[in-house]
Amino acid sequence: MARIRWRCVADPEWEIDTHHHGFESWRRAACFANGLTEDGASALSLHDGALILHLVNGQGARIENGEALIWQRLEGSRPALPQELSFIRATIGPRELSAMGLDGPFSAAQFGVDEVGGSARLDVRIEADTARRAVLVTLSNPSGGDVASADLLESGRFDVPRA
Repeated sequence: MARIRWRCVADPEWEIDTHHHGFESWRRAACFANGLTEDGASALSLHDGALILHLVNGQGARIENGEALIWQRLEGSRPALPQELSFIRATIGPRELSAMGLDGPFSAAQFGVDEVGGSARLDVRIEADTARRAVLVTLSNPSGGDVASADLLESGRFDVPRA
């Protein structure tokens, strides 16, 4: 499963986590989350209470209720806190965000990859050359020290598609 944290451009006090399932491997989930494939995530927008995920290939997909969590920055949070500790889960949904005047773009802030079922977070690293033409995706310390043999044999390098 890929997770993407999106920050509201109009008001960075609000962030949204989106969850995306159905990937063949942790590598494909990481590439999706970083927009490194034709059908990868490119942007998120809120419009009249609907969350729309924009893909690299120009298509859009509506994010359903169970696939998103909304976060709000704690009042008076200290900048010394790690980013994720300065936010609490909000009890509102996308419709309420729209009613607050927050329709518009959200920018990607960070990504994560979870094992199937979300039982553990994986330490996935992405490295790219300066032109982002060659990308290396690696997994550090896989849980249980075992990765499916298909992932071990699969090359971590690939060419980034051009839209």
